[in-house]
Amino acid sequence: MNIHRLILALTGVCGAGVSFAQQSVGSETAKAAADGQLEEITVTAERRSERLQDVPIAVSVLTADEAQKMGNNDNLSLFTQVPSLNTSRQLTGATIYLRGVGTSSAPGNENAVATYIDDVYINGFSGTVVPFNTIDHVEVLNGPQGTLFGRNATGGVIHIVTKDPSTSPSMDLRAGYASYNTFSASLYGTTGIGPNLAVDIALNARDQRNGYGHDLATGQPIYLGSEYGVRSKLKWTPGESTAVTLALEHYWDDYDYSLNPNVPRGTLSAGGATFAGDYNSQGINAFQGGASGHTRHVDGVTLTAEQQFSWATLKSVSAARRITDVTGYDQDMGPAHISDLQWPSKLEQYSEELHLSSPEGTTLGGHGLHWLAGLYVLKMSDALLPLQIAGAIGGLSSLGIASISDTHSYAAFIDTTYDFTPATSLTLGIRETADRIKNTGYTDLGIPGGTHTIIPAPEQHADASKPTFRAVLDHKFTRDVMAYASISRGFKSGGFALFAGGSEPVQPETLDAYAVGLKSEWLEHHLQVNLEAYHYNYKNQQVEIFIANGAAEVNAAASRMSGADLSVVAVPSANFTLRGNFGYLHSRYESFPAAPIYLQNPATCAPTPTRLPGPLTGGDLLCSIDAAGLQTVRSPTFTGNVSGDYVIRTDSGTVDLVASYFRTSSFSWDPSGQYPEPAYGLLDTSVTWTAPSNKYDVQLWCKNCTDKYHDAFISEAALAIQRAASDPRTFGIQFGVHF
Repeated sequence: MNIHRLILALTGVCGAGVSFAQQSVGSETAKAAADGQLEEITVTAERRSERLQDVPIAVSVLTADEAQKMGNNDNLSLFTQVPSLNTSRQLTGATIYLRGVGTSSAPGNENAVATYIDDVYINGFSGTVVPFNTIDHVEVLNGPQGTLFGRNATGGVIHIVTKDPSTSPSMDLRAGYASYNTFSASLYGTTGIGPNLAVDIALNARDQRNGYGHDLATGQPIYLGSEYGVRSKLKWTPGESTAVTLALEHYWDDYDYSLNPNVPRGTLSAGGATFAGDYNSQGINAFQGGASGHTRHVDGVTLTAEQQFSWATLKSVSAARRITDVTGYDQDMGPAHISDLQWPSKLEQYSEELHLSSPEGTTLGGHGLHWLAGLYVLKMSDALLPLQIAGAIGGLSSLGIASISDTHSYAAFIDTTYDFTPATSLTLGIRETADRIKNTGYTDLGIPGGTHTIIPAPEQHADASKPTFRAVLDHKFTRDVMAYASISRGFKSGGFALFAGGSEPVQPETLDAYAVGLKSEWLEHHLQVNLEAYHYNYKNQQVEIFIANGAAEVNAAASRMSGADLSVVAVPSANFTLRGNFGYLHSRYESFPAAPIYLQNPATCAPTPTRLPGPLTGGDLLCSIDAAGLQTVRSPTFTGNVSGDYVIRTDSGTVDLVASYFRTSSFSWDPSGQYPEPAYGLLDTSVTWTAPSNKYDVQLWCKNCTDKYHDAFISEAALAIQRAASDPRTFGIQFGVHF
């Protein structure tokens, strides 16, 4: 906290506003705005720089400037802008679903929607919540990306690209104050420090000192926390054909968002908790002597080297990442100490990726050709050290469960695009992945009187090898109108749930995707319409259940998803931009014969799962149902966003007015669907004044302006139905200075 306060004192406060669009990256945005046309957007969705409208993949792009306007400050905030995206913070991890494809966050379980930062795969239960510190832009790729990205990109990829340093000196400072006594700050500076050598540094900090609610058992405020992050890049370009970049990052946070859940109305937890209000809780964690919470440290280093030869370009991305986290959680959610948890966790991850790609202008038989071949190696250790349990533990004085998963993953891939004609291209790609996963651990039984008994767990293995592929045919009717059709396969590895040490490993899942799409611009580049329709066959789908004291994954047999995403951008004038992003999704379990359902006690499983009449007794009874035909989890039928950005230019500066409205239909949190999330809408706004010199700006912003309650997650378990809240209405002011 002392370091955090020092950063606040030195740098001031950063705002919350940011906005999203299918718009450009970098200074092209300003140029296009001046021309009153759509700007060209450059993305790296196919691991090379291309115009967005030339990429036969549904891609959404968020720039740093757009993020600043509407409060998209981490990867979990993207759901209000990307069609068919559902995100939440579940305990300390990020749970991400895209078009109904995803995996609930749990230690030892990797997401089915992969997160990358500067070409580096990001994993770890708490490590997948990624703040947007010094981003250049974010690309969200829909559908399986099992060839070029590969590692657990079954549902898609969120790729966060950070800024590169510049030899031209500049500095940006932001400071602000928001509701709930929240201070925030950011600083970004870059300069040259020698011939062909540039460096930058980015700092961000946030301190929310008042909470949204209270823990009624202890009187403590909850839903509050602090964080800070430091990131720096050093880039050396000794020649036009060579570039070497070293990136260092450190991130720390201490918060209790989603860690002090409530229970829904009409339920009673095993610990005696009843519904206490939307933002309140009733738990006491024995390890922390009060409300639940956590502390996280993230450290990372990445070395990227690129060398262009006359015959190819070689790129190497070497990365190391370490995440440590200590979390306390009252699982029974009440003042009775039935099951209180504390788990220190540690993830260490090392990866190396090599790319060899064709130079610009490569041809074969007089026709254009682009190829990319690569190798990928990942070494990862994910551990609970150990999970400590206090409460009703069978006469023991303590109980600790340690579980360690070691993963070695190897992959090789090649992806080739051949232009049959100047207008028609065929892309073929294939990747082979081999995962070798080992799980070890032990149980520490604390015997009254001070002795301990250590019981080693048997060594377990979950090895798998799987090819993934893609085939895409695209045709450009004109430079501004392209149609495409694709088939692709995604693969997510199996593994071990660290919360359920000793349980059988979950099996790998696969997804076969079929898509047709249209990318187009009309009215002399004043209107952009992008559309993709898709159908998924999802096999061996991994679904979260709760076993004993934690979450595990089971394979839910099969699901089918069909839908369409539509993105529209209109620029009626140089000062006005309208955007719309809409998603339709029909997603159902095709086969799930033993889906878990937790019924509030008193209840019975036979002959059919039924809640019985009478006074409530604490906790829930685990039964099973056949979920075939039911809606898959976190798969709303409709999601949509409409936003407008209007700029007023005067001699006294510019005023930028932005409003964004997001709407989702209802959806299920668990396979049973007995605690659905009702449909809701969120309104975000901001007003920014910028001085004529562009050196100063002031922004007023508001998030969830109508104060609409919505859940961060609902999870069914034997001890309680857990229900955590998302943010209520927040608003604030921020100041910016730019040199």
